[in-house]
Amino acid sequence: DVILISPGTYNESLVIRVADITLQSLDPMDATTVESTIIDGPRFPTKTIDMKAHGVVLSGLNIRGSTDGIQCNYFDKLIERCVISSGVIYKTSGIIQDNTITAEGGIVNSHGLIQRNVIMYGKGIRSDFALVPLTATILDNYIAHKGIGISLCKGRIVNNTIVHNRVGLSSCDGLIRNNTIAFNTWEYGCGLAYCDGTIEGNIIYGNEAVNIPPGSPDRSVGAGLLNCNGTIRNNFIFGNYSENRGAGLAGCSGSIIIHGVISDCAYLITMVSSLWELGEGHHAQIGNRKSGVYPTRDPGRNRSVRGIPL
Repeated sequence: DVILISPGTYNESLVIRVADITLQSLDPMDATTVESTIIDGPRFPTKTIDMKAHGVVLSGLNIRGSTDGIQCNYFDKLIERCVISSGVIYKTSGIIQDNTITAEGGIVNSHGLIQRNVIMYGKGIRSDFALVPLTATILDNYIAHKGIGISLCKGRIVNNTIVHNRVGLSSCDGLIRNNTIAFNTWEYGCGLAYCDGTIEGNIIYGNEAVNIPPGSPDRSVGAGLLNCNGTIRNNFIFGNYSENRGAGLAGCSGSIIIHGVISDCAYLITMVSSLWELGEGHHAQIGNRKSGVYPTRDPGRNRSVRGIPL
């Protein structure tokens, strides 16, 4: 069944108990129609939409109001082409696609498919439980202006643009491929931190590890990658900066295979296993022998390193 909702503001808190039902605006493909079809939940802690059945579809709605947002209860929902500006999308094993999400709570404990969304100004995509990481597949999203873009995920993270956050990815142990991770700024681990999966084919640039606030004890390290101990291969890592050390990679071990560019990084690599033939146009493998490497001690940018002896 399909319930068509005309433009207007509906001050409602909805509980959906009927399976296989679609709630949609008159034209989910038209941005003006979507913006003007508003489900406005109460401001006190209750959910704007609480789904208690399988197969519910939300399409082309402007959802706002409650700080508790949309509760999906791990049912196989589809949320598409909506504008979601408050609350959180919580516990879905379905599909979240083609939405604009500026809700402060972000997407939490969702284990389905998250694709082609614009996700800004909230808390990103994350698990609330360190022992239960997300298994979501996260594809082709634009994720910006958050604390951490994606955290505690062991699913596939592919073709996303993750920019202007404090940290791009943290504690993500699945496949991280072909993402652009840029202009993230924090004290440490600004691009990727503690990600132990396969990291390949990504563009990692313009991330900055700085002391916050300025003049505080110097903890800035690992602007590009920090303590990522899986397989790191064929990434382009350049233009990152650290006020202290490890602008490119810091504290990373495991299998590191580079056939691309690592350049423009002050204090390029420190505390990695071992290092040889690293730099633009070279293929490098970093083995398992413990060694600390400090290719440059100048805190500037625009550095390229190749053929560094052990």
